[in-house]
Amino acid sequence: MNKKGFTLIEILVVLVILVAIMVTGTFGIQSIQKKSEEQALNELYSEILLAADVYLNENETFATDLLNKEVDEKCIRIYTLQNEGLLSTSLTNPVTKKLIPGNLCVISYLSEDGTIKNSFNEEDNKKKVTLNVINGSSDIAYKNVHHKAVFTVTPNEGITTEDTTMSCDNKATIAMNGNAVTVTNVVKDTTCTVNFKVPTYNVKLNVTNGSVESANLTVEKNKNAEFTITPNEGYSLTLESDSCNGVMEGNVYKVNNITSDKTCNISLKKSSYVLTLNVVNGTSNLTNQNVDYNENATFIVTPNSGYTIKESLVSCSKSNASITDNTLTISGVKSNDTCTVNITKSEWNVYNLKTQTTYSWNKYSSDSTSSYQLVYGSGGSFIAETDEEYCTFRFDEDTPEDSLEMSTRAGKFYYSCTGGGFYIYQVSSGVWFMRKPTYNYAYKKTSNSTSGSKYLVVYSQTARIAQSTTYSKGSTSYGTVTSTTSSTYPSNGRSSSDGYWYVSAGSTTETLNEKGTLYNTVVADYGTYPENGKSGSYWYVRK
Repeated sequence: MNKKGFTLIEILVVLVILVAIMVTGTFGIQSIQKKSEEQALNELYSEILLAADVYLNENETFATDLLNKEVDEKCIRIYTLQNEGLLSTSLTNPVTKKLIPGNLCVISYLSEDGTIKNSFNEEDNKKKVTLNVINGSSDIAYKNVHHKAVFTVTPNEGITTEDTTMSCDNKATIAMNGNAVTVTNVVKDTTCTVNFKVPTYNVKLNVTNGSVESANLTVEKNKNAEFTITPNEGYSLTLESDSCNGVMEGNVYKVNNITSDKTCNISLKKSSYVLTLNVVNGTSNLTNQNVDYNENATFIVTPNSGYTIKESLVSCSKSNASITDNTLTISGVKSNDTCTVNITKSEWNVYNLKTQTTYSWNKYSSDSTSSYQLVYGSGGSFIAETDEEYCTFRFDEDTPEDSLEMSTRAGKFYYSCTGGGFYIYQVSSGVWFMRKPTYNYAYKKTSNSTSGSKYLVVYSQTARIAQSTTYSKGSTSYGTVTSTTSSTYPSNGRSSSDGYWYVSAGSTTETLNEKGTLYNTVVADYGTYPENGKSGSYWYVRK
Protein backbone atom coordinates (compact mmCIF):
# COMPACT_ATOMS: atom_id res chain seq x y z
CA MET A 1 0.00 0.00 0.00
CA ASN A 2 1.55 3.37 -1.11
CA LYS A 3 1.82 6.24 1.46
CA LYS A 4 1.67 9.82 0.28
CA GLY A 5 4.44 12.09 1.89
CA PHE A 6 4.31 15.86 2.93
CA THR A 7 5.52 18.48 0.55
CA LEU A 8 8.15 21.09 1.52
CA ILE A 9 5.59 23.87 1.56
CA GLU A 10 3.29 21.98 3.84
CA ILE A 11 6.16 21.33 6.21
CA LEU A 12 7.07 25.03 6.27
CA VAL A 13 3.48 26.09 6.97
CA VAL A 14 3.30 23.67 9.89
CA LEU A 15 6.55 25.07 11.30
CA VAL A 16 5.31 28.64 11.07
CA ILE A 17 2.11 27.74 12.90
CA LEU A 18 4.05 26.01 15.65
CA VAL A 19 6.36 29.01 16.11
CA ALA A 20 3.41 31.38 16.29
CA ILE A 21 1.78 29.27 18.95
CA MET A 22 4.98 29.22 20.98
CA VAL A 23 5.50 33.03 20.70
CA THR A 24 1.93 33.81 21.59
CA GLY A 25 2.10 31.60 24.54
CA THR A 26 5.36 33.19 25.71
CA PHE A 27 4.04 36.78 25.46
CA GLY A 28 0.84 35.76 27.12
CA ILE A 29 2.68 34.27 30.00
CA GLN A 30 4.92 37.35 30.27
CA SER A 31 1.92 39.69 30.24
CA ILE A 32 0.18 37.75 32.94
CA GLN A 33 3.37 37.72 34.94
CA LYS A 34 3.84 41.52 34.55
CA LYS A 35 0.31 42.26 35.65
CA SER A 36 0.79 40.04 38.62
CA GLU A 37 4.00 41.84 39.60
CA GLU A 38 2.41 45.34 39.26
CA GLN A 39 -0.53 44.16 41.37
CA ALA A 40 1.86 42.86 43.97
CA LEU A 41 3.74 46.22 43.96
CA ASN A 42 0.51 48.19 44.44
CA GLU A 43 -0.41 45.90 47.31
CA LEU A 44 3.06 46.46 48.84
CA TYR A 45 2.65 50.31 48.53
CA SER A 46 -0.80 50.03 50.12
CA GLU A 47 0.73 48.00 52.97
CA ILE A 48 3.37 50.71 53.49
CA LEU A 49 0.75 53.52 53.48
CA LEU A 50 -1.40 51.53 55.93
CA ALA A 51 1.59 51.12 58.23
CA ALA A 52 2.14 54.91 58.10
CA ASP A 53 -1.53 55.53 59.00
CA VAL A 54 -1.13 53.24 62.02
CA TYR A 55 2.03 55.08 62.98
CA LEU A 56 0.29 58.46 62.84
CA ASN A 57 -2.57 57.18 64.96
CA GLU A 58 -0.12 55.89 67.54
CA ASN A 59 2.06 59.05 67.43
CA GLU A 60 -0.30 62.04 67.44
CA THR A 61 2.43 64.52 68.24
CA PHE A 62 4.10 63.64 64.93
CA ALA A 63 1.28 65.35 63.06
CA THR A 64 1.12 68.47 65.22
CA ASP A 65 3.32 70.60 62.93
CA LEU A 66 1.21 69.59 59.95
CA LEU A 67 -2.04 70.40 61.66
CA ASN A 68 -0.66 73.75 62.78
CA LYS A 69 0.54 74.40 59.23
CA GLU A 70 4.03 75.04 60.50
CA VAL A 71 5.43 72.70 57.83
CA ASP A 72 4.15 71.67 54.41
CA GLU A 73 5.07 67.96 54.81
CA LYS A 74 6.85 65.46 57.09
CA CYS A 75 8.79 62.24 56.46
CA ILE A 76 8.19 58.81 58.08
CA ARG A 77 11.16 56.62 57.27
CA ILE A 78 10.61 52.99 56.20
CA TYR A 79 13.04 51.82 58.83
CA THR A 80 10.96 53.65 61.50
CA LEU A 81 7.91 51.62 60.47
CA GLN A 82 10.05 48.45 60.45
CA ASN A 83 11.41 49.20 63.90
CA GLU A 84 7.85 49.74 65.14
CA GLY A 85 7.01 46.30 63.82
CA LEU A 86 4.52 47.70 61.34
CA LEU A 87 6.44 46.40 58.30
CA SER A 88 8.60 43.43 57.49
CA THR A 89 12.29 44.06 57.95
CA SER A 90 12.90 42.93 54.40
CA LEU A 91 10.79 44.51 51.68
CA THR A 92 11.41 43.48 48.07
CA ASN A 93 10.00 45.29 45.04
CA PRO A 94 8.08 42.56 43.13
CA VAL A 95 8.84 44.25 39.80
CA THR A 96 12.53 45.12 40.17
CA LYS A 97 13.26 42.24 42.61
CA LYS A 98 15.32 44.77 44.62
CA LEU A 99 15.10 45.58 48.34
CA ILE A 100 13.30 48.79 49.24
CA PRO A 101 15.78 51.01 51.17
CA GLY A 102 14.87 51.73 54.77
CA ASN A 103 15.72 55.47 54.47
CA LEU A 104 12.92 56.10 52.02
CA CYS A 105 10.14 58.38 53.23
CA VAL A 106 6.43 58.12 53.46
CA ILE A 107 5.37 61.78 53.00
CA SER A 108 2.65 63.06 55.31
CA TYR A 109 0.88 66.31 54.33
CA LEU A 110 -2.26 68.24 55.17
CA SER A 111 -4.87 67.89 52.41
CA GLU A 112 -7.36 70.53 51.30
CA ASP A 113 -10.09 69.05 53.45
CA GLY A 114 -7.92 69.43 56.59
CA THR A 115 -6.97 65.76 56.99
CA ILE A 116 -3.51 64.30 56.95
CA LYS A 117 -2.70 62.09 54.01
CA ASN A 118 0.29 59.94 53.14
CA SER A 119 2.17 59.54 49.87
CA PHE A 120 4.95 57.10 48.99
CA ASN A 121 7.30 57.29 46.06
CA GLU A 122 10.03 54.73 46.01
CA GLU A 123 12.32 57.06 44.07
CA ASP A 124 12.05 59.66 46.90
CA ASN A 125 13.00 62.68 44.67
CA LYS A 126 11.95 66.15 45.67
CA LYS A 127 10.38 68.35 42.98
CA LYS A 128 11.02 72.08 42.40
CA VAL A 129 7.92 74.30 42.54
CA THR A 130 8.47 77.82 41.16
CA LEU A 131 5.90 80.57 41.76
CA ASN A 132 5.63 83.70 39.58
CA VAL A 133 3.53 86.54 40.93
CA ILE A 134 2.28 89.27 38.58
CA ASN A 135 1.39 92.60 40.17
CA GLY A 136 2.50 91.29 43.55
CA SER A 137 5.21 89.39 45.40
CA SER A 138 5.85 86.04 47.13
CA ASP A 139 7.69 85.19 50.34
CA ILE A 140 9.90 82.83 48.34
CA ALA A 141 10.51 82.27 44.68
CA TYR A 142 10.53 78.46 44.71
CA LYS A 143 10.42 75.39 46.99
CA ASN A 144 11.70 71.81 46.71
CA VAL A 145 8.97 69.41 47.93
CA HIS A 146 7.75 65.86 47.57
CA HIS A 147 4.08 66.57 47.12
CA LYS A 148 2.93 69.99 48.29
CA ALA A 149 4.22 73.58 48.41
CA VAL A 150 2.74 76.55 50.29
CA PHE A 151 3.62 80.18 49.44
CA THR A 152 2.60 83.49 51.02
CA VAL A 153 1.76 86.12 48.39
CA THR A 154 1.07 89.86 48.64
CA PRO A 155 -0.57 91.96 45.89
CA ASN A 156 0.90 95.35 45.06
CA GLU A 157 -0.49 98.46 46.71
CA GLY A 158 -3.98 99.29 45.63
CA ILE A 159 -4.62 95.81 44.20
CA THR A 160 -7.00 93.31 45.72
CA THR A 161 -7.16 89.55 45.31
CA GLU A 162 -10.44 89.80 43.43
CA ASP A 163 -10.43 88.32 39.93
CA THR A 164 -7.00 86.79 40.56
CA THR A 165 -6.04 84.08 38.05
CA MET A 166 -3.78 81.11 38.86
CA SER A 167 -2.31 78.26 36.85
CA CYS A 168 0.34 75.46 37.08
CA ASP A 169 1.92 73.19 34.52
CA ASN A 170 2.43 69.40 34.74
CA LYS A 171 -1.11 68.90 36.12
CA ALA A 172 -0.28 70.31 39.55
CA THR A 173 -3.15 71.88 41.50
CA ILE A 174 -3.07 75.45 42.85
CA ALA A 175 -5.40 77.14 45.31
CA MET A 176 -5.38 80.40 47.29
CA ASN A 177 -6.86 81.10 50.71
CA GLY A 178 -6.28 84.64 51.84
CA ASN A 179 -2.62 85.28 51.17
CA ALA A 180 -1.69 81.55 51.20
CA VAL A 181 -1.17 79.80 47.86
CA THR A 182 -1.02 75.99 48.01
CA VAL A 183 0.34 73.83 45.21
CA THR A 184 -0.47 70.08 45.41
CA ASN A 185 -0.19 66.98 43.25
CA VAL A 186 3.42 67.78 42.52
CA VAL A 187 4.83 64.90 40.50
CA LYS A 188 7.36 66.87 38.41
CA ASP A 189 9.19 70.16 38.52
CA THR A 190 6.37 72.65 38.31
CA THR A 191 5.98 76.36 37.50
CA CYS A 192 2.90 78.19 38.75
CA THR A 193 1.65 81.72 38.14
CA VAL A 194 -0.51 84.01 40.28
CA ASN A 195 -1.79 87.07 38.40
CA PHE A 196 -3.32 89.80 40.52
CA LYS A 197 -5.58 91.88 38.30
CA VAL A 198 -4.88 95.58 38.33
CA PRO A 199 -7.98 97.82 38.40
CA THR A 200 -8.49 99.90 35.23
CA TYR A 201 -10.38 103.14 34.71
CA ASN A 202 -11.84 104.92 31.69
CA VAL A 203 -10.51 108.40 30.99
CA LYS A 204 -12.29 110.57 28.38
CA LEU A 205 -11.00 113.85 26.95
CA ASN A 206 -13.01 116.63 25.28
CA VAL A 207 -10.96 119.27 23.42
CA THR A 208 -12.23 122.73 22.47
CA ASN A 209 -10.38 124.44 19.59
CA GLY A 210 -8.50 121.26 18.76
CA SER A 211 -8.73 117.51 18.22
CA VAL A 212 -7.48 114.43 20.05
CA GLU A 213 -6.07 111.28 18.45
CA SER A 214 -7.89 108.87 20.87
CA ALA A 215 -10.51 110.49 23.07
CA ASN A 216 -11.16 107.42 25.29
CA LEU A 217 -8.41 105.54 27.13
CA THR A 218 -8.42 102.58 29.52
CA VAL A 219 -5.72 103.15 32.14
CA GLU A 220 -4.46 100.94 34.98
CA LYS A 221 -4.73 102.26 38.49
CA ASN A 222 -2.03 104.79 39.43
CA LYS A 223 -0.84 104.98 35.82
CA ASN A 224 -0.99 108.10 33.62
CA ALA A 225 -3.44 108.90 30.85
CA GLU A 226 -1.72 110.48 27.82
CA PHE A 227 -3.56 112.04 24.86
CA THR A 228 -2.05 113.35 21.60
CA ILE A 229 -3.50 116.79 20.78
CA THR A 230 -3.68 118.67 17.48
CA PRO A 231 -4.75 122.33 17.75
CA ASN A 232 -7.11 123.88 15.23
CA GLU A 233 -5.69 126.47 12.84
CA GLY A 234 -4.96 129.63 14.75
CA TYR A 235 -4.73 127.93 18.14
CA SER A 236 -1.74 126.87 20.22
CA LEU A 237 -0.93 123.96 22.55
CA THR A 238 -1.35 126.29 25.52
CA LEU A 239 -4.20 125.37 27.90
CA GLU A 240 -6.73 128.11 28.41
CA SER A 241 -8.86 125.92 30.73
CA ASP A 242 -8.47 122.41 32.18
CA SER A 243 -10.93 120.53 34.37
CA CYS A 244 -8.46 117.76 35.34
CA ASN A 245 -5.37 119.84 36.13
CA GLY A 246 -3.30 117.96 33.59
CA VAL A 247 -0.13 119.16 31.92
CA MET A 248 0.92 119.74 28.31
CA GLU A 249 4.23 118.20 27.28
CA GLY A 250 4.75 119.12 23.66
CA ASN A 251 1.60 117.95 21.91
CA VAL A 252 0.74 115.41 24.68
CA TYR A 253 -1.84 116.20 27.33
CA LYS A 254 -1.11 114.10 30.46
CA VAL A 255 -3.25 113.31 33.50
CA ASN A 256 -1.15 111.63 36.20
CA ASN A 257 -2.00 108.91 38.77
CA ILE A 258 -5.42 107.75 37.60
CA THR A 259 -7.48 106.29 40.49
CA SER A 260 -11.02 106.57 39.09
CA ASP A 261 -13.01 107.09 35.93
CA LYS A 262 -12.57 110.63 34.61
CA THR A 263 -13.92 112.98 31.96
CA CYS A 264 -11.57 115.86 31.28
CA ASN A 265 -12.46 119.06 29.42
CA ILE A 266 -9.71 121.28 28.05
CA SER A 267 -9.73 124.38 25.87
CA LEU A 268 -6.75 125.51 23.78
CA LYS A 269 -5.71 129.13 23.72
CA LYS A 270 -5.78 131.18 20.53
CA SER A 271 -2.35 131.73 18.99
CA SER A 272 -0.82 135.16 19.55
CA TYR A 273 1.80 136.74 17.35
CA VAL A 274 4.21 139.65 17.68
CA LEU A 275 4.21 142.37 15.02
CA THR A 276 7.24 144.64 14.84
CA LEU A 277 7.12 147.96 12.92
CA ASN A 278 10.03 149.93 11.48
CA VAL A 279 9.41 153.46 10.15
CA VAL A 280 11.90 155.16 7.82
CA ASN A 281 11.73 158.99 7.82
CA GLY A 282 9.01 159.00 10.42
CA THR A 283 7.75 157.63 13.76
CA SER A 284 4.93 155.39 15.03
CA ASN A 285 2.92 155.20 18.25
CA LEU A 286 4.08 151.58 18.79
CA THR A 287 7.16 149.64 17.79
CA ASN A 288 5.50 146.26 18.35
CA GLN A 289 2.26 144.71 19.56
CA ASN A 290 0.71 141.28 20.20
CA VAL A 291 -2.12 140.21 17.95
CA ASP A 292 -4.35 137.12 18.14
CA TYR A 293 -4.66 134.81 15.16
CA ASN A 294 -6.42 136.34 12.13
CA GLU A 295 -6.98 139.65 13.92
CA ASN A 296 -5.88 143.08 12.69
CA ALA A 297 -3.19 145.35 14.07
CA THR A 298 -3.10 149.14 13.70
CA PHE A 299 -0.26 151.66 14.08
CA ILE A 300 -0.31 155.46 13.88
CA VAL A 301 2.50 156.71 11.64
CA THR A 302 3.81 160.30 11.62
CA PRO A 303 6.17 161.41 8.79
CA ASN A 304 9.19 163.61 9.39
CA SER A 305 9.16 167.25 8.21
CA GLY A 306 9.26 167.50 4.41
CA TYR A 307 7.78 164.04 3.97
CA THR A 308 4.23 162.87 3.40
CA ILE A 309 2.38 159.63 4.01
CA LYS A 310 1.27 159.71 0.39
CA GLU A 311 4.81 158.82 -0.62
CA SER A 312 5.18 155.87 1.80
CA LEU A 313 5.93 152.29 0.80
CA VAL A 314 4.61 149.54 3.12
CA SER A 315 6.00 146.01 3.16
CA CYS A 316 5.59 142.97 5.43
CA SER A 317 7.34 139.64 5.07
CA LYS A 318 4.20 137.55 5.65
CA SER A 319 1.15 139.77 6.17
CA ASN A 320 -0.97 142.18 4.15
CA ALA A 321 -0.70 145.84 5.08
CA SER A 322 -2.16 149.13 3.89
CA ILE A 323 -1.92 152.74 5.00
CA THR A 324 -4.70 155.31 4.87
CA ASP A 325 -3.99 158.83 6.05
CA ASN A 326 -1.72 158.16 9.03
CA THR A 327 -3.17 154.76 10.02
CA LEU A 328 -1.29 151.60 9.10
CA THR A 329 -3.47 148.46 9.15
CA ILE A 330 -1.98 144.95 9.12
CA SER A 331 -4.86 142.55 8.46
CA GLY A 332 -5.44 138.85 9.10
CA VAL A 333 -2.26 138.24 11.10
CA LYS A 334 -1.30 134.55 11.10
CA SER A 335 2.35 134.59 12.15
CA ASN A 336 5.05 136.69 13.75
CA ASP A 337 5.99 139.41 11.30
CA THR A 338 8.11 142.50 10.76
CA CYS A 339 6.73 145.37 8.69
CA THR A 340 8.42 148.48 7.33
CA VAL A 341 6.96 151.85 6.36
CA ASN A 342 9.42 153.73 4.14
CA ILE A 343 8.37 157.37 3.80
CA THR A 344 10.14 159.06 0.90
CA LYS A 345 10.43 162.56 -0.54
CA SER A 346 7.85 163.47 -3.14
CA GLU A 347 8.77 162.65 -6.75
CA TRP A 348 7.61 164.42 -9.90
CA ASN A 349 7.81 163.76 -13.62
CA VAL A 350 8.91 166.94 -15.36
CA TYR A 351 7.57 167.70 -18.85
CA ASN A 352 8.43 170.31 -21.45
CA LEU A 353 5.64 172.74 -22.26
CA LYS A 354 3.88 171.98 -25.51
CA THR A 355 4.66 174.30 -28.46
CA GLN A 356 2.64 175.09 -31.61
CA THR A 357 4.04 176.19 -35.02
CA THR A 358 1.83 178.05 -37.55
CA TYR A 359 2.86 177.96 -41.26
CA SER A 360 1.93 180.71 -43.84
CA TRP A 361 1.59 180.72 -47.67
CA ASN A 362 0.83 183.43 -50.27
CA LYS A 363 -1.96 182.27 -52.58
CA TYR A 364 -1.99 183.02 -56.36
CA SER A 365 -3.79 182.07 -59.50
CA SER A 366 -2.22 179.35 -61.72
CA ASP A 367 -1.41 179.68 -65.45
CA SER A 368 -1.03 176.66 -67.85
CA THR A 369 0.48 175.74 -71.30
CA SER A 370 -0.09 172.52 -73.32
CA SER A 371 2.12 170.35 -75.67
CA TYR A 372 1.70 167.02 -77.43
CA GLN A 373 3.89 163.97 -78.11
CA LEU A 374 3.72 160.48 -79.54
CA VAL A 375 3.91 157.92 -76.81
CA TYR A 376 4.56 154.21 -77.25
CA GLY A 377 3.24 151.77 -74.74
CA SER A 378 4.40 148.29 -73.78
CA GLY A 379 2.12 146.36 -76.12
CA GLY A 380 -1.41 145.80 -77.25
CA SER A 381 -3.50 147.36 -79.98
CA PHE A 382 -3.29 150.98 -81.08
CA ILE A 383 -5.99 153.30 -79.73
CA ALA A 384 -6.93 156.24 -81.93
CA GLU A 385 -7.36 159.48 -80.02
CA THR A 386 -9.13 161.56 -82.70
CA ASP A 387 -10.36 164.31 -80.41
CA GLU A 388 -6.97 165.90 -79.97
CA GLU A 389 -6.56 169.26 -81.74
CA TYR A 390 -3.42 168.89 -83.83
CA CYS A 391 -2.67 167.82 -87.37
CA THR A 392 1.04 167.29 -87.96
CA PHE A 393 3.99 165.90 -86.08
CA ARG A 394 7.14 165.06 -88.02
CA PHE A 395 10.24 163.32 -86.89
CA ASP A 396 12.19 165.14 -89.64
CA GLU A 397 11.10 168.74 -89.86
CA ASP A 398 12.83 169.26 -93.20
CA THR A 399 10.85 166.64 -95.08
CA PRO A 400 7.44 167.57 -96.49
CA GLU A 401 4.79 165.46 -95.00
CA ASP A 402 3.02 164.32 -98.18
CA SER A 403 5.98 164.01 -100.57
CA LEU A 404 7.82 161.16 -98.98
CA GLU A 405 7.76 157.84 -100.64
CA MET A 406 7.53 154.81 -98.50
CA SER A 407 11.02 153.80 -99.53
CA THR A 408 12.43 157.11 -98.27
CA ARG A 409 10.57 157.17 -94.99
CA ALA A 410 12.81 154.79 -93.13
CA GLY A 411 13.53 156.00 -89.61
CA LYS A 412 10.92 158.76 -89.80
CA PHE A 413 7.67 159.26 -88.00
CA TYR A 414 4.71 160.70 -89.77
CA TYR A 415 1.02 161.09 -88.95
CA SER A 416 -1.84 163.18 -90.23
CA CYS A 417 -5.32 164.19 -89.12
CA THR A 418 -6.65 163.82 -92.65
CA GLY A 419 -10.11 162.41 -92.69
CA GLY A 420 -10.42 162.54 -88.93
CA GLY A 421 -7.72 159.96 -88.50
CA PHE A 422 -3.97 159.63 -88.78
CA TYR A 423 -1.19 157.40 -90.07
CA ILE A 424 1.93 156.30 -88.28
CA TYR A 425 4.88 154.94 -90.28
CA GLN A 426 8.20 153.52 -89.34
CA VAL A 427 9.76 151.41 -92.00
CA SER A 428 12.75 149.83 -90.43
CA SER A 429 13.23 146.26 -89.38
CA GLY A 430 11.10 145.34 -86.41
CA VAL A 431 9.33 148.71 -86.27
CA TRP A 432 5.58 149.05 -86.45
CA PHE A 433 3.30 151.47 -88.16
CA MET A 434 -0.45 152.25 -88.26
CA ARG A 435 -2.27 152.21 -91.58
CA LYS A 436 -5.56 153.78 -90.63
CA PRO A 437 -7.16 154.42 -87.28
CA THR A 438 -10.45 152.92 -88.32
CA TYR A 439 -8.81 149.54 -88.86
CA ASN A 440 -6.92 149.55 -85.69
CA TYR A 441 -4.41 147.11 -87.10
CA ALA A 442 -0.66 147.08 -86.90
CA TYR A 443 1.33 146.23 -90.02
CA LYS A 444 4.91 145.45 -90.78
CA LYS A 445 6.64 146.56 -93.96
CA THR A 446 8.19 143.58 -95.70
CA SER A 447 9.17 145.17 -99.06
CA ASN A 448 10.22 148.57 -100.23
CA SER A 449 8.18 148.65 -103.42
CA THR A 450 6.10 151.64 -104.24
CA SER A 451 2.93 149.72 -103.63
CA GLY A 452 4.29 148.78 -100.22
CA SER A 453 3.03 145.33 -99.56
CA LYS A 454 1.58 145.14 -96.12
CA TYR A 455 0.77 142.15 -93.90
CA LEU A 456 -1.42 141.91 -90.92
CA VAL A 457 0.62 141.17 -87.77
CA VAL A 458 -0.87 139.26 -84.84
CA TYR A 459 0.90 141.47 -82.33
CA SER A 460 1.24 145.22 -82.11
CA GLN A 461 2.63 148.00 -80.03
CA THR A 462 0.47 150.71 -78.57
CA ALA A 463 0.95 154.22 -79.81
CA ARG A 464 -1.02 157.30 -78.76
CA ILE A 465 -0.90 161.07 -78.79
CA ALA A 466 -0.44 162.47 -75.26
CA GLN A 467 -1.11 166.06 -74.18
CA SER A 468 1.33 167.57 -71.68
CA THR A 469 0.31 170.62 -69.59
CA THR A 470 2.80 172.89 -67.80
CA TYR A 471 1.71 175.17 -64.87
CA SER A 472 3.18 178.42 -63.52
CA LYS A 473 2.39 181.13 -60.92
CA GLY A 474 -0.30 183.52 -62.12
CA SER A 475 -0.48 187.24 -61.60
CA THR A 476 -3.59 187.32 -59.42
CA SER A 477 -3.04 187.24 -55.63
CA TYR A 478 -5.59 185.86 -53.20
CA GLY A 479 -3.89 186.85 -49.94
CA THR A 480 -2.33 184.59 -47.29
CA VAL A 481 -3.42 181.24 -45.85
CA THR A 482 -2.14 179.39 -42.68
CA SER A 483 -1.97 175.87 -41.25
CA THR A 484 -0.37 174.02 -38.29
CA THR A 485 0.87 171.39 -40.73
CA SER A 486 3.81 172.22 -42.99
CA SER A 487 2.61 169.93 -45.80
CA THR A 488 -0.86 171.42 -46.21
CA TYR A 489 0.24 173.46 -49.28
CA PRO A 490 3.32 173.32 -51.55
CA SER A 491 6.19 175.66 -50.71
CA ASN A 492 6.26 177.05 -54.32
CA GLY A 493 3.88 175.29 -56.68
CA ARG A 494 0.37 174.47 -57.77
CA SER A 495 -1.97 172.58 -55.37
CA SER A 496 -3.70 169.72 -57.14
CA SER A 497 -6.55 169.89 -54.63
CA ASP A 498 -7.77 173.42 -55.49
CA GLY A 499 -5.69 174.49 -58.59
CA TYR A 500 -4.05 177.56 -56.92
CA TRP A 501 -0.39 178.46 -56.82
CA TYR A 502 1.15 178.73 -53.33
CA VAL A 503 4.38 180.34 -52.16
CA SER A 504 5.72 179.71 -48.60
CA ALA A 505 5.69 182.84 -46.38
CA GLY A 506 7.53 181.31 -43.34
CA SER A 507 6.29 180.15 -39.91
CA THR A 508 5.86 181.28 -36.27
CA THR A 509 6.14 179.15 -33.04
CA GLU A 510 4.45 179.82 -29.65
CA THR A 511 4.62 178.03 -26.24
CA LEU A 512 1.34 176.66 -24.78
CA ASN A 513 0.40 176.11 -21.15
CA GLU A 514 0.00 172.35 -21.76
CA LYS A 515 2.02 169.19 -20.84
CA GLY A 516 4.42 168.22 -23.56
CA THR A 517 7.16 165.61 -23.77
CA LEU A 518 8.83 164.04 -20.69
CA TYR A 519 11.96 165.99 -19.76
CA ASN A 520 13.21 164.68 -16.41
CA THR A 521 12.30 163.38 -12.92
CA VAL A 522 12.93 165.34 -9.69
CA VAL A 523 12.67 164.58 -5.95
CA ALA A 524 11.84 167.32 -3.46
CA ASP A 525 9.87 168.11 -0.34
CA TYR A 526 6.17 167.58 -0.60
CA GLY A 527 4.49 170.74 -1.98
CA THR A 528 7.55 172.05 -3.80
CA TYR A 529 5.85 171.62 -7.18
CA PRO A 530 2.21 171.37 -8.23
CA GLU A 531 0.43 168.02 -8.20
CA ASN A 532 -0.30 168.32 -11.91
CA GLY A 533 0.38 171.71 -13.45
CA LYS A 534 2.79 174.34 -14.76
CA SER A 535 5.60 175.79 -12.70
CA GLY A 536 8.10 178.09 -14.42
CA SER A 537 8.98 176.77 -17.83
CA TYR A 538 7.88 173.17 -17.16
CA TRP A 539 4.86 171.06 -16.39
CA TYR A 540 4.98 168.85 -13.19
CA VAL A 541 3.07 165.66 -12.36
CA ARG A 542 3.62 164.13 -8.87
CA LYS A 543 4.17 160.38 -9.12
